[in-house]
Amino acid sequence: MFKKLGAVIAVAGVLVLAGCGDPTSEEEKADIQRCIKQLESTLAEAGSDRDLRQEEIDSCNDPDKRAVILGD
Repeated sequence: MFKKLGAVIAVAGVLVLAGCGDPTSEEEKADIQRCIKQLESTLAEAGSDRDLRQEEIDSCNDPDKRAVILGD
């Protein structure tokens, strides 16, 4: 339970920071969320129970890295 709560807080923090000082479109915010969910899904499929690392979450904020993760 605490791991999921920690992940939710981390995701919320990333989204807040992503919006600070840089106007992010709603579409980009949705893509960031999709990217984070994709990474979490990949971890779950691999049988891992760890939370995403900060650098993995940060990768979703980078448009080029996000495109690779999402396969766009």
